[in-house]
Amino acid sequence: MAAHALSLPPSRPGGSRGAVAALIGVCFVGLALRLWLGWWMGHLGDIECWQLWGLDPGEYVSRPEYPPRIANNYPPMYPSILRIMRWAHRGLGLPGDYTRPLQIYFHPNPNEWRPLILYLKIPPIFADMVTACLLFLIGRHFGQLWLGVGLAAFHCLSPGILYDGAYYGQTDTILVMFLVAAVWAWIRQRPVWLGAMLVAAPLMKAQAVFALPVLGMAVLGQWSTWRPRLGRIILGGLITLAIVAGLAWWTGQLRQFYHGYAHLASYYPLVTVRAYNFWWLLTRPWDKPPQHYDFPRDDTLLLGLISYRMIGVTLFFAVLGLILWRLHRARYTPYALALALVAAGWAFFNLPTQMHERYSIPAVGLMALLPLWDRRWWWSAGLVSITSMLNIAHVCYFLFPPSKWLTALVNKFIFGEMQASWVVFAVIHILMLPLTLEALWRQGTRRGSEQPSDTDSAASLGRFQPGC
Repeated sequence: MAAHALSLPPSRPGGSRGAVAALIGVCFVGLALRLWLGWWMGHLGDIECWQLWGLDPGEYVSRPEYPPRIANNYPPMYPSILRIMRWAHRGLGLPGDYTRPLQIYFHPNPNEWRPLILYLKIPPIFADMVTACLLFLIGRHFGQLWLGVGLAAFHCLSPGILYDGAYYGQTDTILVMFLVAAVWAWIRQRPVWLGAMLVAAPLMKAQAVFALPVLGMAVLGQWSTWRPRLGRIILGGLITLAIVAGLAWWTGQLRQFYHGYAHLASYYPLVTVRAYNFWWLLTRPWDKPPQHYDFPRDDTLLLGLISYRMIGVTLFFAVLGLILWRLHRARYTPYALALALVAAGWAFFNLPTQMHERYSIPAVGLMALLPLWDRRWWWSAGLVSITSMLNIAHVCYFLFPPSKWLTALVNKFIFGEMQASWVVFAVIHILMLPLTLEALWRQGTRRGSEQPSDTDSAASLGRFQPGC
């Protein structure tokens, strides 16, 4: 997919008020939609984790009818946020009993628990609104206010983004916020913010590992630009680390600096954890609809020599190396950086083992950047947003009483008779990697008159006076 010059005319200065008003309207609609979705059930198992991980030591009283509390395997940022949310909930006297596990007490009286469920979904809902504003700011940087509004609207209405955060209640969209913020900081030459995001992302989710080499390479590749600002990048990272460490100490979550990373490969040692990806397609049984237990462990040795896990890691880093090389050949243009991040996201979802169904969401969220340079990406980004949502629905079925037909439509795809559609979803997710790689490859092979324009060039980074 080749890039072309932006076909929309540059926004007029007088049009900024209308674009900002449109952005406010988009965010209002996106927020209202998320609050409406967030009111309903979501994934009670994961939301119960947020509920119980927020409790102070000794607040959780084990009873025979209670399930064992799942061990906290998150990096320190989110557990600290959850405990602060627990304190705020208790201090403000908000409805809902934090100490009774949701999975036991929800179904007898669901209306009693809906306020607490919505409350525990506030962080990803807030992150989505911030991401929408960041996408608008990136569009404004390139003089495309109305296209920036379009990017924000796409994110606010993206089915995969909506389902993962506002309905499911998961945290992948918070990682999307940090990664889009890092792209904004790199484009605007804000070294303190860039350093802060480079540290915040892995402290939020270890899955940020796919993006850090790409963003680091983008800094090294523009060394003459970033060298004078290296100290401020480090300062931003240290400030963020100090804030997170301080919050972890205050909330009693310092142990998560170890537990959040040390056991990443031990909880779900399968080649795929319901992710429709390369390993799902390669190892699924074809004589029946595949179930979770049908897939082999990823520590299984092939020919007695090498495990699935090591093959996946090797493939991922090989493709990541190819992405970094093509980013270098593309001269680190903003479009090339966006493509490299998206390609790395799809490589991470498809190639390593133990991928969960929702680990495609960072790549889906980052794809909202691509139409800024080539509007044909709307189609691919919209398609994978839908397929990612339906992949997640296989794990977290849709329960939405206001619309029975929408509930039936989404849940239709989780039943075994629709297994052919699962193959289609996996193929689409796999094809996103070569599709973005091909576009990135073309960025590094253009000659003469096809060289990047000022809008598409890293030279455009110098049009603004850098700040913090």
